[in-house]
Amino acid sequence: MIAKNKHFAEYIKTFLKEYSLSARQLALLSGLEHASIGQYMRGERLPRISSFIYLIKAISKKKCVNFKDEIYDVTLIISKDI
Repeated sequence: MIAKNKHFAEYIKTFLKEYSLSARQLALLSGLEHASIGQYMRGERLPRISSFIYLIKAISKKKCVNFKDEIYDVTLIISKDI
């Protein structure tokens, strides 16, 4: 399968590497299934809006950045994939 969402996938992988987290740990932080995180990392799909919000809330909290700023930045990243 060809990864369609490579920019978002790279964002997730970079975040996990930078903060030394696994997909399971990000799943626990965000309340999402680790299988979903894996699909995002492989670029197989983008999250639904509700999952996207939970995911970015967890990431922004871990990064100690403003949620609104992070969601804006990630939306710009996703726009490259759609």
